[in-house]
Amino acid sequence: MSLEDSMKELADSNRELAAAMKGYTKAITENARLVVTGAAEPTEAAAPAKSTPAKTTGAKGKGKGKTETPPDDGLGGDDDGFADGGSNADVPKKITADMVKAKLLEVRDAYGDKTPALKIIQDLGYAAIPDVKPADFEKVWIACDEAIANAD
Repeated sequence: MSLEDSMKELADSNRELAAAMKGYTKAITENARLVVTGAAEPTEAAAPAKSTPAKTTGAKGKGKGKTETPPDDGLGGDDDGFADGGSNADVPKKITADMVKAKLLEVRDAYGDKTPALKIIQDLGYAAIPDVKPADFEKVWIACDEAIANAD
C-alpha cells in the first residue's frame, strides 16, 4: 500500500470517527439528565416563565377601564429574550461544564474550525472553555444551537 493510499484511508477513518463522535455527543446531550441522575423526571423545578403584565387604562385609582396588552416586540412571543417565542425546549434543564464543552465541540465539528466556537465564548467575555461560569451555560448552549443551525 502506498503512502498516499494509507493517508487517504486514515482520512476516511477520521471522518467516520468524527461522525460517530457527533452522534454519540448528540445522544449524550439529549439524554444527559437520564445519564447523570438516572431518573426519568427532572430533578429541578422549572423556573416560571416571565410575562409582561397588562396595563389598565381609564379612571385613576378606580380599577376601571379597559385592559391593553403590551406592544409587540417583534420577536413573536412572550418577552423572555428568546427570538423563537420563548421555546427553549432543546436546552436541558441542568447543563454541566462537560455538556457545554461537548456542545462547543459540536460547533467546531459543524464548521470544521474552532474559530466559531471560540467566538461564542469570547462574546460572553471568556478566553477559554474552562473559564465559562455556570450562570452562562444556557447562553452558550443557545448560541451553539444557533451556530450549528447556521452551519448547515
